Amino acid sequence: MTLTTWGIIAVVLAIIEMFTAGLLAIWFAIGAAITAIALAIFPEITITIQLIIFILSSTSAFFMFSPIMIVT
Repeated sequence: MTLTTWGIIAVVLAIIEMFTAGLLAIWFAIGAAITAIALAIFPEITITIQLIIFILSSTSAFFMFSPIMIVT
């Protein structure tokens, strides 16, 4: 995918998050934005590497910034 594709995905997901307030789409928006930044820095990365970056950054953003609730 191209840099603009990842950027558009990030913006669309952020807009969806503003209207739904479910705090789920924002993590994917952060992942798409990080992938767009990585693609801007390293334009030769393949789609496989892009998807790996997207998955890792989305899940790490979720676990770093979401509150952890332990039910006992």
